[in-house]
Amino acid sequence: MQRSRTDERTAAPAAPEDTMSQTPVVSTSTADVIVLDGDLDIARAVELAEHLDRSMEERSGDLMLESAAVSFIDACALGVLVDAANRLALSGRTLRMLSASPCVRRILEITELASLLPTAR
Repeated sequence: MQRSRTDERTAAPAAPEDTMSQTPVVSTSTADVIVLDGDLDIARAVELAEHLDRSMEERSGDLMLESAAVSFIDACALGVLVDAANRLALSGRTLRMLSASPCVRRILEITELASLLPTAR
């Protein structure tokens, strides 16, 4: 069935892609690895928080963030990570960064959060 021009003009716009929900999570025996990429900024902070919340609820072990492909991180996203790390610590779990990109390593050093969010490599 063909759509008329009127149908095309009144059709709802396509929903934006939920990139964080498509972010792969790799389970290991001691921790879960969440792969992050691109800009982690105010535009993605809520999405990041929801993804971390789901991961913390669904899993009982530590969480690891693969952040080698992160090109930018702002204070909002950093706050989300700090909040997640603190909540995990309350249950004896940890949040660690794997293969952190240079910008992630730099922001952790500048903010002196490297001890709260340790980087494995």
